[in-house]
Amino acid sequence: MIEDADSPDLLERESSQVRDVIVRGIRAHFSFAALLAILFLTFLDNTVASAVLTSVQAKLHANVSQLQWSSAATPWPSRA
Repeated sequence: MIEDADSPDLLERESSQVRDVIVRGIRAHFSFAALLAILFLTFLDNTVASAVLTSVQAKLHANVSQLQWSSAATPWPSRA
């Protein structure tokens, strides 16, 4: 039996395949955007932590070894 090009089943299969390709593309872009967001937040967290520790060190007149307990005791997301 030969299917003609205007068959509803054929059109439905083609539209389903096109939809699957589009969904895969969207998922790939969403995954990449999520990865970039996580990397940016990690970078921002490390930058803020460095700035805060520098400020705390200056105000408390502490050296680096005296501040190590604070960074070791803090549950940083980047250290997990």
